[in-house]
Amino acid sequence: MKKYTHLFFDLDRTLWDFETNAAEVLLEIYIEFGLKMYFKSFFGFSRAYHQVNSVLWEKYRLGEISKDILRWKRFYDTLSQFNCDDVELAKKIGEIYVVLSSKSTNLFSGTIETLSVLSKNYKQFILTNGFKEIQHIKVVNCKLDKYVERVFTSEEAGQMKPSEVFYNYVLEQLNVNPENCLMIGDDELADVEGAKNCNIAQVFFNPNNKKTNCTPTYEINKLSELLEIL
Repeated sequence: MKKYTHLFFDLDRTLWDFETNAAEVLLEIYIEFGLKMYFKSFFGFSRAYHQVNSVLWEKYRLGEISKDILRWKRFYDTLSQFNCDDVELAKKIGEIYVVLSSKSTNLFSGTIETLSVLSKNYKQFILTNGFKEIQHIKVVNCKLDKYVERVFTSEEAGQMKPSEVFYNYVLEQLNVNPENCLMIGDDELADVEGAKNCNIAQVFFNPNNKKTNCTPTYEINKLSELLEIL
């Protein structure tokens, strides 16, 4: 087996349980802002939001919209589908969502235990496309900062994963060869293909056993399975 010295972890949906945290935050917003007057159920609101958010995040990744626009427009577009044309309300919800999300601390099972064991023999880092000011807060609130040496964000690197610009920036900053690195993440494009294009080995985190056409170096369903690889 190759000698890895540096482990790169994605954050959202790899260490930080995005679905659970988002559901809790959206429910709080749904209740706090009385959104039941527009939606038949919380499920309807949540489903509409995630559909809109997915589309707008892709536009953000491609540089078609800014971070500030994304933050409020995802709620405006969601609300407008249900006859609520209120930009100010959308902006207020957008601000609250970011604040509440940064305070959410649900992690995937085995995250802390796995990072703790691996930190004894490997240098660990987080590589994320998320908003830099929020991701750093998440890491601290979830106590991940005890196990990772640095958080690299796409805003800092200048491009989002899967861009080679992002990965090469990290490699240059750490002065490490790609063959000594291992990228762990849930996104087939951003984490697996992006790392592969820079000759970095990959671990595809696939907790739901979804079908995929990607061919990672390794594939795991639980984070604890990393201990069997490393």
